[in-house]
Amino acid sequence: MKCIRAISIIVVALLYIPACHNGSNTEIINLSPSKKLSAENAYEKEKVQGREEDSSKSNTQSDFIVEPQYDYCGVPADGIIGTQKGEGEGIKHGFIDSDGKVITDAIYDDTKYYVGASSMSSGFSQGLAPVKKNGRWGYIDMKGNLVIGFRYDDADLFNDGIGRVTIDGKSGYINKKGETVIEPQFESGSEFHNGIAVAVSNGKYGFIGTKGDWIIKPIYDYIDFGRYDRYWTKSNMLQITVNDLNGIAKVENGKVKIIVEPKYDNLFPFYDGEAKFLILHKDKDGVPGLSRTEGFINEAGEEIFTWSSNDEEGEMYEYISEGMRLYRNNKKLWGFTDKSFKTVIPCRFDMAEPFYSGFALIYKGDRMGLVDKGGRILVEPMYDSIIPMPEEGYAILQKGSRMQLLSTDTFKSIGREYDVIGRGTSVMTVMDKGKVGLIDKNGRELIAPKFEECETFASWEDYAWVKQNGAWICIDQYGKQKFEGSFEEVTVFEEGLAAVKKGKWGVIDKSGSVVVPFLYEEASVVSKSLVRVKLGGKYGFIKK
Repeated sequence: MKCIRAISIIVVALLYIPACHNGSNTEIINLSPSKKLSAENAYEKEKVQGREEDSSKSNTQSDFIVEPQYDYCGVPADGIIGTQKGEGEGIKHGFIDSDGKVITDAIYDDTKYYVGASSMSSGFSQGLAPVKKNGRWGYIDMKGNLVIGFRYDDADLFNDGIGRVTIDGKSGYINKKGETVIEPQFESGSEFHNGIAVAVSNGKYGFIGTKGDWIIKPIYDYIDFGRYDRYWTKSNMLQITVNDLNGIAKVENGKVKIIVEPKYDNLFPFYDGEAKFLILHKDKDGVPGLSRTEGFINEAGEEIFTWSSNDEEGEMYEYISEGMRLYRNNKKLWGFTDKSFKTVIPCRFDMAEPFYSGFALIYKGDRMGLVDKGGRILVEPMYDSIIPMPEEGYAILQKGSRMQLLSTDTFKSIGREYDVIGRGTSVMTVMDKGKVGLIDKNGRELIAPKFEECETFASWEDYAWVKQNGAWICIDQYGKQKFEGSFEEVTVFEEGLAAVKKGKWGVIDKSGSVVVPFLYEEASVVSKSLVRVKLGGKYGFIKK
C-alpha cells in the first residue's frame, strides 16, 4: 500500500514540475493593444528615460509607504507582517500591518511572530504582542505603544484575557493591564481556554482555574493539549498520561471532566464522535507481546466495540467515513461495514481507502479501481493510479505512462490520453511529448500541447502563464494572449496584481498595465494595495 501511495504522490508531484525548455515557433494571436501603458512599452520607456537602479530611489520616492530598510520581511499572518533588521545575533524585530502602516520599527530582540509550514502566529493576540528587549519581555499594543513593561524572563500570547509570563524560572499569569492574577509558582503552563489552563508543579501536570487554584491537582505525568486537534481549543479534548497509559479529559466552562481514566497504551484523536484505542497484552515481566486489543470509545468514554489482533495480522476496523467503515478480516482482505460494524461490502479487496463523495478506491494487487456504497465496481482495478476530483466531476486515470480523464457522473473515460494531466477546476494543464496544452474538465482540448511550460493550472482563475520561445506570456483558456508583453519570470496574480521580471522586477495588473515599474531586485504582492520590494539589498513597501 505504501508503494502504491508513493507512486500516486510522485505522479501528482510531476504535475508541478516545469517542462523541459524546448523552443517553439508557434504563433500566438495577440489581442488589441491596451490603451493603458503595456508592460513592454513601460519597460522600454523606463530604459529611454534612464530609470535604472542608480536613479530609482529618487524617481520612486513618492511611491514608497515604507522606504527600503529591512533585511527581511515575512508574509502576512492575521494581517501582520514581521520585519527584521541586522544579521545573526544582531537581528532586531518589528511589525507592519497589511496596509503598510508601521506598528513599530525593528527595535526588539525577539517576538512571538512566526510563519511555519502548517501554522503561524502574527505575534499579536487580543490586541497585544510580547516583545523582548535587553533580555526582558514586555507587551506592546497595535499602535506600538509599550503597555506592559520589560519585567519578565518570558511572555506568551494572551488568551481569555490572561497571558502566561515567567519570572526566575517560574510561570504565572497577568491580565492585559499587567496586573498579576496568578503569582509565578509553576514550572510551566499552557494558555487559558474556557477558564482552564494546564500547569506543571514538581514535574507533574494538573489543571488550574483563573485564580490559580487547582481544579485537578498535578497527578499526571503528561497532559497533551495538542493531540486531539492542532489547536485543542477546537475540540476541548486533552490526553492525560500516567505510567505510559493514556486517558482523556474534557475542558469546558471552567470545569474539567475526566472522560476516560488513563488505561490505554495508545489513544487516537476523536472523529465523528469516536476515538480508537489500543491495549497491548504484556507478559508477567511487563513486556508487550504481539497480542493486542483494539476498539473504539464514544465521547462519554464508553467502549462501543472491541476486537483482538496480533501485530499486523487479524481484524482491523477504521474510522467511519460517509457512513462506511473500512474493515480487514483475518485473511487480510478489505471490505466495509456500517457505523454499527455490520458488514455492508464483504472483504474481497487487497486494500481499500475511505469513502469520499460516494465512492472509494479499491486495490487488486497494486492496481486501483473504484467501488460505490452498494459494492458495485464502478471502475475495474486495472490502473496504476487514480486521482479522484469528485467536486469537479472527474478523476485522473493512469495506466503505464499515459493518463486520461474519467467522468465521475458516468464513470466512463473522456477525452484523449496524455503523458501528464494536472489537477484543476474547470481547466487543466496537460503535457504530451514535452509540450504543454489545456483541456477542460470534460476532456475537451482547448489548446493542443505546444508550450514549453505552464503555471497556475492547479488553481485556475481566468488566465494561464505559459512559456513560449523561452519567455512567459499570459493567455486565456483558448490560447489568445490577454495582453502584450513577455517576461523572464512571473508569479501568480494575487488580488489582481502579479510580480513579473523583465530585467528587474515590477508589478502589473490583469490588463498588463504596469503599476510598479521594473526597478527592483525582488517584488511580491502582499495585499490588494501593498507591494513588498527589494532595492539595494533592503526591503520596503509600495502602496498602490
